[in-house]
Amino acid sequence: MSGRARTLALLGGRLMLGGFLLVGGLGLAVHARGRLMARYHVPDPALLILAWSEVIAGALFILPRTALAGAAALALTLLAAIAIHVGAGERPWALLLFLALVVVLGLLSRAGPGRDAS
Repeated sequence: MSGRARTLALLGGRLMLGGFLLVGGLGLAVHARGRLMARYHVPDPALLILAWSEVIAGALFILPRTALAGAAALALTLLAAIAIHVGAGERPWALLLFLALVVVLGLLSRAGPGRDAS
């Protein structure tokens, strides 16, 4: 794969995944707070922190210069969400998949010797 094709593929992957997680964070911040506290036993302020962390990390993940920092922040946010779901007795397979994709795309996006920053 040429350097330009690789750059575009990584940007497209980060745009789709980061955008999806960003919108999911916005949905959590705006709509789901009160009813989730009862289900997961997490106070609203903690859910808001988690939601806005996901929004900010998703935006950082999309941008080429901040993709690695965004991937790290998204990974931490997803780990927190996974812990909340596991604590409630759920199996968060989708979150585990998102975490794996964030790690792979973040590592592939980092600039290094002989690589273009994407």
